This record gives sequence, C-alpha cells and structure tokens, in this order.
Amino acid sequence: MSAVSRHAYLDTRISVLAPRLLDPQTLIGLVDLVTDQQADVLQRAGLAGAVAGAAGNVISLEQSLMAQWLAEAASLARATTGAGRDLLLEWMRRFELINLKILLRGRRARTETAILREDMLNLGAAASLPVEILLRTETVGELLRAMEATPYAAMARVARALFEEQKDLFTLEAVFDRQYFIGLMQRVQRMPAAERNRLVPLVGTLADRNNLIWLLRYRFSYGLAAPFVYFLLVPGGLRLHSARLKDLVGKESVAQVMASLPAQLAETLERSDDMGEAEVGMCRVLHNQALRTLHHARFSVARAVAYLILREAQMLAVHIAIKGQWLQLDRDLVRACVREAAGSAELEG
Repeated sequence: MSAVSRHAYLDTRISVLAPRLLDPQTLIGLVDLVTDQQADVLQRAGLAGAVAGAAGNVISLEQSLMAQWLAEAASLARATTGAGRDLLLEWMRRFELINLKILLRGRRARTETAILREDMLNLGAAASLPVEILLRTETVGELLRAMEATPYAAMARVARALFEEQKDLFTLEAVFDRQYFIGLMQRVQRMPAAERNRLVPLVGTLADRNNLIWLLRYRFSYGLAAPFVYFLLVPGGLRLHSARLKDLVGKESVAQVMASLPAQLAETLERSDDMGEAEVGMCRVLHNQALRTLHHARFSVARAVAYLILREAQMLAVHIAIKGQWLQLDRDLVRACVREAAGSAELEG
C-alpha cells in the first residue's frame, strides 16, 4: 500500500487543522486585544471554546487547553493505523510524565491522595498508568516498584536503582524524561524506511533541543558532574550526536559550549553565552523544522507530529497571553513571554 493511500485520511485531517495555527505576531497581539476582538482570534485558532470554558480561572484554562490538544492528537491517531498510530499515542503519553512527577513529589511529601488526584492531568484514552493503584502506594520506593507492572517498567527499574543509591527526586525526574525520549526514538527507528526518513530530522531536532537545554541546566545551573550529565542526555540527536555531547559536557562554561556547537546550530544561536537565549534559540530551531515538515512531508505521520509540536507551542502562547490579561500582569513582560513561546518561525502559505 502506498503512503498516499495509507495516510490519505490522516493528511486530510491535518489539512483541516493546520489553518488553526496562527503566526507569532497575531499571537503576540492577543495581549492587547479587548475581549470581543480576542474571541475572534481565538475562534480562528479553534480555541474559543477552551478559553471560554475556563471562565476566568487560570488553572482551568491550562486544563482546558490541554484537553483540546489531546482531543486533536487523538483524532490524528484515529486517522492512522499500526506503527503510525502507536507513535502518535506515545507522543500523547509524554504528558503522562507530568502525572508521574506529581505522584513522585506527592509520595515524597506525603501529600493526601485526594489532593494528588485533583492535581493530575486527565489524559483520557491516552492514559496508560494504573493511577488508582499508584495512588495507594505510600513511599517513592513502593511507587517505583508498582510501576514495574506497567508499560513504564523499564523506566521504573532504572529510576529505582538510582533512587536506592542517591535518594534524589531530581535525578528520578531527569531519568523519566531521558527514558521516555529514548523509547520514543526507538519507536521512530522501527518505522518503515520512508516514514523514518521523514521523522528523524524532526524527532532528532527535538532531541537536540532537549539535550542542549538539559546540558546547560544540569552543568551550569545545578553543577552536576560532566559524566553524570552525559548519562542523563538522550543519544541519537540530529546534530548533537553522542560523541558531540560527550565533548560538550566537558566544557567549563556556557560560552564554551555554545562556541563548540556544530556550524548549523552555532549560526542560528549566534554563539550566545546566555542560557535563556540559547533555550529560546533551540525552540526556534525546532519550530522551523516542524514548519518545514508540516508543509513538505505530505502523507506521513511526521506531518502529524509536526502539527502537534506547533499546536502545543501555540497553546502555550495563548495560555500566557490570556493568563497575563486575567491576572493584569505587565503587558511588556507578557508579550515577551508570548513571543518566546510562539517562536519566530513564520507559517508558510
């Protein structure tokens, strides 16, 4: 079966959803619009119902936008089959890491179960954790042992071994992030060759973004040793491959890391020695790659992943703009945050 026939329905669904992606300047402009004007923009973005449903509550706003993203992701997963559907479902489960971290912190702090249940995201059909079983555990160690009977068994075994040695919650969360993305990239490698060739530049760029951000934070904000930072990174990035990462973790400053990046990244990031600017720059690199994939990788699962990356960034920008307005925060600050969330990439016609 050809890619066109296999993914015709998926491609149609993406083409219907793609016009909801607004350019960064429109998203930034939300900050200064009055309610009626704002509603028109949100309607174009397909988010008017999600924002209205939050009724001025910033916590409900985050949950409502998340529910909208999950609904769109689920509609794309239903539009394909086999390994493609499995990959999209795994992409949705990325948000299950948030629930895992809530559970971990709750067990460490001995937070009441009712409070934990209220704080957790409702992932609907994308959920794979036996939440009620995990909520009945009383300690971090017990929770990790219970996870060994879930789809996260491999992650739990690695995390439990480290926790028994270090008793450090930060390390556990970092391991969860690493193991999830390793599993995601393994799924990409199991895709048919044509699909894999379209996915690797996109997912590899995502790995590059995460690795550089994590490397800078772990080394220079948290002061972790270079070998341990290397262990916490994800192998298999597009430009920041394992040998390059091993070299970068040994650098003694942000400036040295930035000066040692591959030419393609160094030019984009302008060799900034500011950690925040580097993070924003890497998000821009990912947005640009997602845009290229969205517009040129027709009839493929990669196009669906690209849409979901861009849609998530857009929803974050909308969340910041609306929340800033509801809380009457400084508009210049809110605009700057929206600009960073939306990225500087321009959508092509």
